Amino acid sequence: MRKLRLSPLGGVKRRLNGVNEGLHALQRLTSTSHAIQACVKNEEHKDLLFAMLQMGLWVSVDSRKSCIENTEKYLNAVRPAKLDNLVRIGGKMDGGYVMLPPPPIVKLTTKGSLSRRF
Repeated sequence: MRKLRLSPLGGVKRRLNGVNEGLHALQRLTSTSHAIQACVKNEEHKDLLFAMLQMGLWVSVDSRKSCIENTEKYLNAVRPAKLDNLVRIGGKMDGGYVMLPPPPIVKLTTKGSLSRRF
């Protein structure tokens, strides 16, 4: 059986590829960070986007008018319906996609009725 000779430059090439990938990731982070700083006006949104970058999540900032309009159209299309038989759970900025039936109204007749149940 014939032995395969590994190229001595193979390890160097792998290391250089790793360094190159690291540089590309750093360039992406830097350009995204600059885009967030320049394009995002709301400070709370900036903080959230920078936190996402630090966690290693992909963030894309596109401030073209057409992109913003298309995003608004999409969000309006997937916005939850307003229904009388469901109550929206969450805050104003979370999207409101969790909706549950409201809890039943409990009418107590006397003060002592609670103590008898426990």
